[in-house]
Amino acid sequence: MPTESETTLLQLSDWGLLGVSGTDATEFLHGQFTNDLESLPECRAQLSAYCLPQGQTIATFLIWRDAEQYRILLPKDVCERVLGRLQMFRLRSDVALVGQSDSYVFLGQHGTSLDSAVWPDALPQSALEMTCSDSGIAIRWPGVDARWMILLPAETELPTEITADTEALWRRWDIADGLPFIREPNCERFMPQHINLDLLGAISFSKGCYPGQEVVARMHYRGRIKHRAYRFGCDGEAIDSGAEIWPTGDSRACGHVVSSWAAPDGSDCELLASIRIEDAAGSLRAHTADGANLNPLSLPYEHREPTAEE
Repeated sequence: MPTESETTLLQLSDWGLLGVSGTDATEFLHGQFTNDLESLPECRAQLSAYCLPQGQTIATFLIWRDAEQYRILLPKDVCERVLGRLQMFRLRSDVALVGQSDSYVFLGQHGTSLDSAVWPDALPQSALEMTCSDSGIAIRWPGVDARWMILLPAETELPTEITADTEALWRRWDIADGLPFIREPNCERFMPQHINLDLLGAISFSKGCYPGQEVVARMHYRGRIKHRAYRFGCDGEAIDSGAEIWPTGDSRACGHVVSSWAAPDGSDCELLASIRIEDAAGSLRAHTADGANLNPLSLPYEHREPTAEE
């Protein structure tokens, strides 16, 4: 990966944006998502999720509020699914929902040096801090390294130094940071805790109801978390999101790949996978019990279980 002194600029065409406005927008979204929107300050992003009533995660995303509306930033291939489900539950609320993916160009920046022609304003410095201006929107991405997502108006002329193979590289950095952004192959597969959303501050256990809240809270307070997301490497084989993970020589799968990255030359692969905790320390393989061997890699946060005080 680049060092913080190096800057890599990427075009991220696999990300999308939804806008939500209206006098009931806060109450409506607060009752739909896992995190506490009522305490979210203006122009600060929050990691959150949208769940089925049974608790499975439909989507994970960043959400924030500016002077006019809420914005939901998420992988593009799940935008229509989330938008359609929100429309279904809007009922008589004063809420307007609209797709805004075509209104912006999405850039990802790794490193602190950036040409003022791309972003003339000061970049936000703390995780999830953001700057909203006439230039666009800049978000300090969560995670260890200095990264920003920059949204520019669609008519913006792009700089020439954009790196090739950009979407895969950004996804690799998300994997290294243990950030489980759900894409279409994994919609409605994982419980929020099974992809570490509680460890990442994406779930409020003190707010009121939302779809799946009872199941998610029961898992938290009764300590029944049996799966967690772990990071792995694999030599010489691309492994797709949604692929099964197997204990070596076993007769049953123990989890699925949440997100994956493969080097363009096929020499290396990294993935984030949700697996049974009891199998995490053993020998694991992709696709089948005799498939490619997985090598454990570290995450920047610790796996831990809820305490009675939480």
